[in-house]
Amino acid sequence: MNDHLETLLRSTLHDQLDQVQPSDELARVAAQRGSARRRRALVAISAAAAAVVGLSTAGMALLQSLNGDSLTASTDGLRTAPAPPAGQQAVSFHGIQLFVPSDWAVGASSCPGTGRPHVRFVDGASAGCAEAPAPVTSVLLADASGQAGTHYAALATSPAFVDGKPARRGRGPAPGGAPVADVLLVPQTGAVVVVFDLEQAGFPVLDSVHFAEVDQVGCRDQITTFVPPAPQRQDARTELLPGGPVRVGVCRYVDGWLMRSHELAGAEIRGLQQLLGAAPIDVQTTRAGRCSVAQAEGVLLRAEYATGEPVVLSARIDGCPWQVSNGTVTRGLTGALITALTDAVGHTNSLGNTGELPTQ
Repeated sequence: MNDHLETLLRSTLHDQLDQVQPSDELARVAAQRGSARRRRALVAISAAAAAVVGLSTAGMALLQSLNGDSLTASTDGLRTAPAPPAGQQAVSFHGIQLFVPSDWAVGASSCPGTGRPHVRFVDGASAGCAEAPAPVTSVLLADASGQAGTHYAALATSPAFVDGKPARRGRGPAPGGAPVADVLLVPQTGAVVVVFDLEQAGFPVLDSVHFAEVDQVGCRDQITTFVPPAPQRQDARTELLPGGPVRVGVCRYVDGWLMRSHELAGAEIRGLQQLLGAAPIDVQTTRAGRCSVAQAEGVLLRAEYATGEPVVLSARIDGCPWQVSNGTVTRGLTGALITALTDAVGHTNSLGNTGELPTQ
């Protein structure tokens, strides 16, 4: 048994998950909520086994970084998503990435109201938009546990594979009838990809789906905490986002899963810095009681510089509390800052309907 554990510990996390044979109950949970619990359980088991097989301190540090608890841990050993082919763009959601043509609109909300081919996102309460897709080719991305995701997941009845992992494909109508959709269910992450190919463009969206532990923006597929570590940069100990970042990735998470990512351009980065510079010292909290039942929803921003370490900021846009922090400096959120973040990566419908946005 010790030999088996030693082999398991020295393999990559991806290989470890391949070797684990979960119980029927664990498989059921994983199909509904993804592999986060299984991954954390595996790391916990591995940590205990380390005392038996004499795993080195360095080996334990590697396991902890693979667990995803450190938001700035090296992504070495994690599966980085491939770059999109020429003329296409990458879209990531719930542990997967796919490619669509570059001229498609990628809507931050579930109902972008566009007349051209587009990608829509449905998470949580946004299921109503899935019932009336625009009369053009479009892609719908949904959580399999949500209302829309449940409907489309039931249409996927034929065996398929994504990167060698079991999946299911199918074809059927949208809720309430036509149009007909092609569907891919990825049980390992709980993602559902729905393609309404009304223009018969023939673009193989479903065939392009692949797992992405780190997507093209640099966002991890899953996190276990919204608490950023203290920054290594000296200038980040006095200001939220020091000047001069060459790249800023915005990653929105719900219940630990990446729901949407976006890379900010030059003008967007400068605008973000201005909003962060105006963030109030006081932190506001939403009405008592909501935090105990709300989904954990937040945005991580990873700023990279030409030299020196990156800076990671965490913004809690669910009001539990309204705050943004880089691990040392913490400020409150303003309505303008929340709008800038959600314009980039969206939000669940409940966020805009609470009437509890910060008053600053």
